[in-house]
Amino acid sequence: NDLLMRAPTVSKLLEKGHFETLFVVAAKGMDESSRYSLMMRVLGNREGLAQLAAAGKMPMLLKMLAELPGGGQRDSLIHRAVTASGFLDAVVESGQLESLLQHVDAIEHEGVRRSALASVFGSPTVLVALARREQLQIVFDRIEKEQDSSLTQRCLQTLVYNPLGRPILADGKIADQCVTLLKHTDESQRVGFLRMFANNSSLRQAWVAAGK
Repeated sequence: NDLLMRAPTVSKLLEKGHFETLFVVAAKGMDESSRYSLMMRVLGNREGLAQLAAAGKMPMLLKMLAELPGGGQRDSLIHRAVTASGFLDAVVESGQLESLLQHVDAIEHEGVRRSALASVFGSPTVLVALARREQLQIVFDRIEKEQDSSLTQRCLQTLVYNPLGRPILADGKIADQCVTLLKHTDESQRVGFLRMFANNSSLRQAWVAAGK
């Protein structure tokens, strides 16, 4: 199983078309703890995740995540996945974001589910991908549904402070939704966000041009 932690090994297996077979054989017959450990090792391999995405194997990986027996371990593993370096990049690259969100929604523990959602919707990679497809309303609808301050703040922090998020924020089409998010943030956080708005002339100009 330790072979699956090695990116060169993963690359060779993908080239030969054997990775999925080896993965299934390695997981078959394992107890829950061993399967959990195996999946954790795979998730810890950033280069391997990128190679899985490039080879179109992310649906297989997500399926194995979802099928892990035991709600607590499965929830923990999906949460670990969305925080693993390179995982969300691989998911977006392979077009599996909607599938991932379904798995996140299936997390039984509310706190774990909300934390996972914050990781997904606070990801610059995810927000950029949704913005390109004009699907950011998915994020705003979910934030409205969850009414969770940490989820709101993570999304706003990415939009306001991350270099990849600022061009999204400059789109006047989401101005109203962003103002709504600001109204639901903690006052101390809101002051920092508003200060950034006030000091960003290009953002102000973009919103004014959009009639906001």
